[in-house]
Amino acid sequence: MKMLLGGNETTRKIDSYAINELRIPSIVLMENAAISFVKHIGENEDNFLIICGKGNNGGDGYAIARQLFSKGKKVKIFCISDEKMSNDCFVNYEICKNSGIEIFYNLEGLEKLFVECDVVIEGIFGTGLNSEIRGVYKDVILKINENCKKKKVYSIDIPSGINGDTGDIMGISVNADVTISFVTYKKGFLNPVAKKYLGEVIVENIGLNEGNIIQLVNEYYLTGEMIKSFHAERDENSHKGDFGKVLIYAGSSGFYGAGNIVTKSCVRSGTGLTTLITDENNFSLNVFVPEAMSFPINFENIEESFEKLENEIKYLLVKHIYQCGREPKVKRFDNEFHISEKIKAIGKSAKKFNEFYRYLEEIVAYMKYYESDNK
Repeated sequence: MKMLLGGNETTRKIDSYAINELRIPSIVLMENAAISFVKHIGENEDNFLIICGKGNNGGDGYAIARQLFSKGKKVKIFCISDEKMSNDCFVNYEICKNSGIEIFYNLEGLEKLFVECDVVIEGIFGTGLNSEIRGVYKDVILKINENCKKKKVYSIDIPSGINGDTGDIMGISVNADVTISFVTYKKGFLNPVAKKYLGEVIVENIGLNEGNIIQLVNEYYLTGEMIKSFHAERDENSHKGDFGKVLIYAGSSGFYGAGNIVTKSCVRSGTGLTTLITDENNFSLNVFVPEAMSFPINFENIEESFEKLENEIKYLLVKHIYQCGREPKVKRFDNEFHISEKIKAIGKSAKKFNEFYRYLEEIVAYMKYYESDNK
């Protein structure tokens, strides 16, 4: 599945579609989320404290506790509140109680629970958080951050305290080591402010086929692996002119950085031939991007630069005609590929000059291939 990008509204739409259109009960989605989450728990991680809120994020926590408990792991639950739980949260809370999993409620005893565990999993708030965290919830998150600096902390879907849309910190946030997010990479994760709270981000499926939800999500988060997959293998006999041409006009006097960076980006993304029209004093390009070509001009006097180009073209034409007169091979080459006509057509156009330059390169490549083939 591709890395889908979504916010709070996207999450609500996907849940609604799965429940109302696909007819998947919400409790089944919660169970799928728990199963997907537990896949990423380390084999050597054995002693867990799971901290649960009273909404569906807390329900995920109770479901995860059941899954770990069924695998023989040591599991304790800290319940922040057992009042006004969401329906699915209450169902999993009751199952945990009936299964014999120890559940604790006293905030004063939370620090002792941290001492006794090796791993903390928190499911306090989900993506719907949109107000500042206060009261007991703030106290619990403070205790997690203070007592778990040397313990591994997992966050369910999103670290509690981060706004899923904006990435803003709603007063305080859990510092997670691993965030296992469901279905989408949350838009809020792109906020640099949120980055330090996320840890490693893993996006997991909850039993939905991408084809079922693609109509609801039209944005993607590109990972390095995905970008690498876009690069096609190149034939050994290919020529750089086979992979596109880019002409960049950037980098006035003293402001070379942007032009150089754009040029490097083009080269690294796979462009075959990249040329930068830049200030005549930009000597850094050849060092920064040796693969690219440059055409230096005087930005303060564009007309003068084009006149210089026109004079150089005229000189090139004279030299070429002179060589045609001296060397029959050059004359035949000119007749076959119409070199003189193409030089005359350049005029003051930098674009036509670059087209002519590429044309010559392609002819040379063709001739080399043709000659080696005849051998």
